[in-house]
Amino acid sequence: MKRWIRWQGLLAFAVIIALTGIFWFFFVDNIIKNNIEKYGSKAVGAKVEVEEADLSLIPFGLKLNNVQIANPNAPMRNVVEFERTAMSIEFGKLLMRKVIIDEMSLEGLRFNTERQNSGALSKKQKKTVAAEKDKKSGLSLPSFELPQAEDILAKADLKTLEAAKELKNDIQNAKSNWQKRLKSLPDKEKLQSYKERIEKLQSSSGGIADILGKAKEAASLKNDIQSDLAQIRQAANDFKEQKNELQNKINTVTSLPAKDVNRLMDKYAFSPAGAENYTRLLFGDKAADYLGTVIYWYEKIIPYLEGGNKQQNEKEVTKTRAEGEMVYFREKEPLPRFLIKTVKADVSLGTGDLSGTIKNITSSQPILGKALTFDFSGKKLDKADLVSFTGSIDHSSVNYTDIFKVNTKNYRVNKIILLESSKLPVKIEKAAADIGGNAEVTGGKLSMNIAAMLNDVNFSKIPGRDIAADALKTALSEISDFRIQADVNGTLDNYNMKLSSTIGQNLKNAMNKVVSSQAAKLKDELRKRITAKVETNIENLKEEYAGLDAIQKELNSRLKIGSDLTGMLSVF
Repeated sequence: MKRWIRWQGLLAFAVIIALTGIFWFFFVDNIIKNNIEKYGSKAVGAKVEVEEADLSLIPFGLKLNNVQIANPNAPMRNVVEFERTAMSIEFGKLLMRKVIIDEMSLEGLRFNTERQNSGALSKKQKKTVAAEKDKKSGLSLPSFELPQAEDILAKADLKTLEAAKELKNDIQNAKSNWQKRLKSLPDKEKLQSYKERIEKLQSSSGGIADILGKAKEAASLKNDIQSDLAQIRQAANDFKEQKNELQNKINTVTSLPAKDVNRLMDKYAFSPAGAENYTRLLFGDKAADYLGTVIYWYEKIIPYLEGGNKQQNEKEVTKTRAEGEMVYFREKEPLPRFLIKTVKADVSLGTGDLSGTIKNITSSQPILGKALTFDFSGKKLDKADLVSFTGSIDHSSVNYTDIFKVNTKNYRVNKIILLESSKLPVKIEKAAADIGGNAEVTGGKLSMNIAAMLNDVNFSKIPGRDIAADALKTALSEISDFRIQADVNGTLDNYNMKLSSTIGQNLKNAMNKVVSSQAAKLKDELRKRITAKVETNIENLKEEYAGLDAIQKELNSRLKIGSDLTGMLSVF
């Protein structure tokens, strides 16, 4: 009789099953936990920590508890952490080396939370982060302590003195050139010789032949006189034109002291120009930090969404099984190696709890051909009437466009530090903000616009009793609401951010009132001192210019002699 059961084989199978069960029970969860921490930390550049991992067979899925992902740029904070996540995995696709998750849930999702210990992977990283924290915009409140006029003039290069010196040289050169030109013109001696010839013609008498000879000589004499006279007239016109030009330059130099005063006031005293500087001073560093953080994580995530398709196609053509590589075959409905079809998440923010979904998280969008989309919102929250954040990331083709939108209504903020200064700190105690913004990234080019309207603003008290403190107190006491807007354009690694706000104009106006009396006194003192300093130089200019009158008189004298000679010839 045949034995239907081979007890040796059954026993071996039972042992294998038992060992597999033991391995699964005692080791598989830790292996998964350790691998998530290892490769997650490598990808992020900071510690990824998982308290517990649980892989289940029926249904096939994975649960993770208390996951923390440290911020590589701030190791004592987490970029994100969540209490629990659960996901169902398609077992059939896993056998084809594809991780396809139909649905995933996230609970207790929070951002930018504090850590108990550093999340840095190395000491070198800590130093780099510390260095980054020391970077500032370089902007500060203007100095309200006005310098003394005497000190300003001691190191100032006055444009008036420079222009007066240059013009004095011009006048002296013009005088020298005209003296040379006078020597080249018909002089009085030559003109006197014409007069003697005319008188000789007038005194002589004779017959008809003599009369005809006189007429011929008179005509020749007249031509010579008119030729010389034309040279003198041309010179007189040229001289008049140059003299007028020099007079205009003297008038300009005379007006320069007032311009010197204004220029020095702009340089050393409080100027009403530049309201945008106050906006950048109060909001610039924070705006730059927020935008830099967003771009950093955007650029960190994108390669994982784009990855694989190009390499996979190359492998399909160039690799063969004989070389020990995985051979990829084209699929009728291709799927990427990794895909989470839907994530349902609950997010805990300072404003309250949001809920939403993320769809199509994949390791290769070009293969999937679909955009990653997200939509989170919450209404009637603890600190806001509405918060929503939506968008899409689509890198399934080269000509991609990613879109992000944010919107809040009556978002109640408090304890916002605008200006970190030991002498003059500026902090919003409380306010209600309506924020709306959108951003697009197309082919690596960023275009973003975000605006916030803050109502019922209450600033903290400004310490101190000096001029700067008084200026700030005056300015902030008049502000109950303000609007701020940021416009960003450029590439992801080289963009320009323009900030504008109504608070900047308010600060400028209020501070200008506080220092206006001091500025007026300084301006008056500068005017007196500059006038006294340049007065002698301007008088010297006028004296040099008056020296041109002798040349004018000489030209006029020669013109008169020539005109008289022409009159004497009229009898012939």
